[in-house]
Amino acid sequence: MRYLHRTGVSGGGAPQRTKLSLAKYGRKWGDLDGAQKKSIKKEEAAQYVWVNRHDLLAVFSVGCKKHVLTYNDPSGHVINQPCDPCSEVLDDKRFRNALRRKMPSEEHMRFAPTQYRPDTLATVWTMQMGVRQLVQSVRSRIRHFFTLHKDNDIFLEFARMAISGELKGHDALLSLVEFEVRRFQRLHAGKSLRNIQYGQPISELMNIMANTSPQCYRLFCAKFGGKTPRSIR
Repeated sequence: MRYLHRTGVSGGGAPQRTKLSLAKYGRKWGDLDGAQKKSIKKEEAAQYVWVNRHDLLAVFSVGCKKHVLTYNDPSGHVINQPCDPCSEVLDDKRFRNALRRKMPSEEHMRFAPTQYRPDTLATVWTMQMGVRQLVQSVRSRIRHFFTLHKDNDIFLEFARMAISGELKGHDALLSLVEFEVRRFQRLHAGKSLRNIQYGQPISELMNIMANTSPQCYRLFCAKFGGKTPRSIR
């Protein structure tokens, strides 16, 4: 089931955590302390409508009757139907919306909100696979790198925000940064900028600038480089 390959949460159908936190504490989820967030998570789990079993690649209603209905169709094939509570999950609007969400690409999976990541299961998995020490070593080196380069905090913070997905939606900015990195790499390697590829967001921005204000676009190109007017036309 694609849904279970996309999410690591143990169930669904409960009210949003922000709604639960406002009802219980009068504050948004992000403003709660650790103990309060843990309490909201427990309340959320208590209000699940369905339970995700990743080990079975199956979804069950919290009120599952623990039996299936079996009958033979006219052709003699045996058909198993879920119990009534599990059938109701299939008709639940919230569940159907979850099923309709597109599967993100693997490179974007790391942008999943940290609050919905199964950290405990991830830790158990790394220990069982014998890679926990490797993961901790990499994290330690990253922290050490940030410590050594604390004078460049603004650039490291930008990198952290980009990697964590906090800049999602700022496609033109990220596309411009990506283009600049590639441009410097090519120039450093002694290569020309001919046929260099532009990301779609920055390409669209260039087109708009060139068509609305050619002078502004020339200033932009002088500073950052860009397409020639002929290639835009």
